[in-house]
Amino acid sequence: MLISVGLSAQTIISKSQTTGNWTSTGTWWPSPFIAPPNTSVDQIVILAGNTVSLTGNVDLVTGAAAGHAITLIVRGTLKMYESGWFGNNTTYELALPEGSSIIVEDGGKIDGDNTVSFLSGLLGTSTITAGGEELFNHAYGAQGQSSGDLTAGSGEVITVNQGGSSLPVELLSFDSEINNKTIKLYWQTASELNSDYFELERSADGENWEVLGRLAAAGNSNTQIDYSFIDQNPLMGDNYYRLHQVDFDDKDEYFGPIHQRYANEELNVQLRIYPNPNTDGQLTIKTNSNMMLGDVIEIYDVAGRLQKTITVSEEINTMQLNISDLKKGVYITRYQNQEIQLTERLIIQ
Repeated sequence: MLISVGLSAQTIISKSQTTGNWTSTGTWWPSPFIAPPNTSVDQIVILAGNTVSLTGNVDLVTGAAAGHAITLIVRGTLKMYESGWFGNNTTYELALPEGSSIIVEDGGKIDGDNTVSFLSGLLGTSTITAGGEELFNHAYGAQGQSSGDLTAGSGEVITVNQGGSSLPVELLSFDSEINNKTIKLYWQTASELNSDYFELERSADGENWEVLGRLAAAGNSNTQIDYSFIDQNPLMGDNYYRLHQVDFDDKDEYFGPIHQRYANEELNVQLRIYPNPNTDGQLTIKTNSNMMLGDVIEIYDVAGRLQKTITVSEEINTMQLNISDLKKGVYITRYQNQEIQLTERLIIQ
């Protein structure tokens, strides 16, 4: 059984599930976050392809816990006005708690007022504030920028992730250690941007990988975060591990691999296969202690596809296997019982 130890605090996220008004319950998902998203959320995400429109001033400061900052991530469009006749548009304000921030990703846009009428600018401005500090103002843009509407790449106050130009995760370390009969994996991040989750993958040869488990990531963070994961059933011999990090829009990257060799002295079971390389189609599989009824021997190709499965039907330590139907190439032979899993590389010539 695999056990994972995750984050010390859960990141609560509200996402737009459709185009609609900010104050409409159906605009946001999951459903417990009624519109507007309540102040217990850590992130509000407007997904790509969706336009969320303000139909009035939205104040997320009232009732918010002290210091509970919110990250507003814009991948679609945040429209901050209602259109009227002859450019007589009505603009609105969005108030976020102190310490909040805005992330406009590549393709995202904050639309303050897109009219060119002579009346535009005379009827009020669209603003976003955090604790009273102005992050966005349509009248003069962010930090004195000349453009009122904000797209990815503009504004000094806004954190921008342009098409992967900045890495979503800054990794400080990734390491492992043997802990009793398990292997503990642990890693640290210095910062995270839109990071959704980590997957731990393991391999016996550094080429064929299996997913051991998944941990939720922090989302957005500028502080050090420690993660750990326990491999309760490490392979006898070589264990390679790598991290697969995936962000909210499915961009991903890999870290590692790292290597840890494991030998359980109590079990001390060894697997031997011969002749290897194999040329005659007959393979001998031998263990230094008896294989038991119900144990399983499997052969996989290099792509991880199962080619053969043999279930041990009696207590033996040597088994003959016909592999003449397998093509030339490299394979992985795996022996598994209730306590251990052993692998050996097989070459067929």
